[in-house]
Amino acid sequence: MTKKLQSTTNKLAPILALAVILGIWYACAGFEVVPAYMLPSPTDVWLAFVHNFSVMMSQAKVTLQEALYGLAIGVALAFILSALMDRFHFLYQAVYPVLIITQTIPTIAIAPLLVLWMGFGMAPKITLVVITTFFPISIGLLDGYRSADPDEVNLLRAMGANRLQVFWHIKLPSATGSFFSGLRISASYAVVGAVISEWLGGFEGLGVYMTRVKKAYAFDKMFAVIVFISVISLLLMALVALAQRLAMPWANKGTTKGKNKMNKAKKIFAGMLAGVMALSFAACSGGKTADKTDTTAAPAQKTDITVCLDWTPNTNHTGMFVAKEKGYYEAAGLNVSIVQPPDNSTATQLCSSNKAQFAIDAQDTLAPAFTSDTPMDVTAVAALLQHNSSGIISKAGQGMDRPKGLTGNTYLTWDSPIEKAMMKNIVNKDGGDWSKVKQIPNPPTAEAQDVQQNPDHAIWVFYGWGGINAKVNKIDVDFFYIKDLNATFDYYTPVLIANNTFLKENPQAAKHFWLPLPRAISTPLTTRRRLRTFSLRATIPAL
Repeated sequence: MTKKLQSTTNKLAPILALAVILGIWYACAGFEVVPAYMLPSPTDVWLAFVHNFSVMMSQAKVTLQEALYGLAIGVALAFILSALMDRFHFLYQAVYPVLIITQTIPTIAIAPLLVLWMGFGMAPKITLVVITTFFPISIGLLDGYRSADPDEVNLLRAMGANRLQVFWHIKLPSATGSFFSGLRISASYAVVGAVISEWLGGFEGLGVYMTRVKKAYAFDKMFAVIVFISVISLLLMALVALAQRLAMPWANKGTTKGKNKMNKAKKIFAGMLAGVMALSFAACSGGKTADKTDTTAAPAQKTDITVCLDWTPNTNHTGMFVAKEKGYYEAAGLNVSIVQPPDNSTATQLCSSNKAQFAIDAQDTLAPAFTSDTPMDVTAVAALLQHNSSGIISKAGQGMDRPKGLTGNTYLTWDSPIEKAMMKNIVNKDGGDWSKVKQIPNPPTAEAQDVQQNPDHAIWVFYGWGGINAKVNKIDVDFFYIKDLNATFDYYTPVLIANNTFLKENPQAAKHFWLPLPRAISTPLTTRRRLRTFSLRATIPAL
């Protein structure tokens, strides 16, 4: 009876602790100790979790693939290296300090380098997970080998056993506990490492989803994805615990009875290691496929083309999405992938490095790219729009429906010299004072939501995103076009650019990419279908 009560108490303690945390959370949200848009209530988080579960699941598939591949390779490498270090003392003395030093390097500092070296595919994510998970497992195995009973080792050697037999019958069973302890830690590290790598460079995954909802100030969705990642990590740790119980029956049952099942446990452990190594080999081959940004999925006769957008998918990109959905590209012999730029790079940079063969960018941001000391290796090949559809968006009724209204308010700048010169021109020309406009860099993705929450903010946006976003979400805003203030500013933007090497080596493919666009633009679409085609159904409601 005492044991029963103790067990019940142990279960009640964490439940009560969780209830207290939720109660404090509810109180803070209900009394608005923190603004509601920054700290949503648990109910709002739960609703966001339910409504966006399918989206998070689709993103989780990518993250889990990266995490499991990386974990498998990390386990395989840790097992091989730890076995070699246990066998050769000199190797242990040489490598062990290096392993310790590697743990002083923050993984978030390594991630950008991996992206630069390996591109924006799956390879850098898997590599970061391997680096993150390798250390706990290798150290756990080494400690386990060294914890083997020396009397048992000496006895087996006295009976004529060789090193492999000693390792198999004594050291390996002794290391199982330490191995699973390290694996439990590494399982959670694998998911976290994959998410962190996606923050810094990627097109899919929970990390990418987090950055997008963050920019949209969608804190309910941010909390929801954090909970989702925690649940995934807990499930992986539970699977490791289950595997440990199967591999170590003597740890759960009577000592005498358990030791009789040691041979079975060793077989299970060996099978797991074999499976891990097999998965790691599959990951190596799979990683190469993924790193090509979906190029191997197309038939050999098709030309693979990646297009990087300048921003979140919007109406400026209509033609390409329709051409892809209607099969126009496929009919032209092209396998086209449309991606968004990661946070740490621009579409032009990706195109210049040939990570993307085509990209979209604004003309005013391209000028510095061509005139810098290291000019981008790209060429502007087409105008997507005949007129400059960019302008200034602000909350309705705040007096910023004209440029002079920005005087005394805040402008969220892109920090471009051309942009600032243009803004100074139209503000001063309209009777305002540009010197009295407060400037804050790095505008958010969800401009309409930002100006709604910050009435003194004004942001330069493309109407095809900022204006349409405001209409879809029924946000009242003021908007004026840059071109209406100065005819010189009615230039072609955004424009389609292409990698110079690709243009030189694949002139027909480049031509076939452009030709279907006029036909695609003229294709009639219902409003519902148009939203789905632009991916606005997935992006705008999440903002």
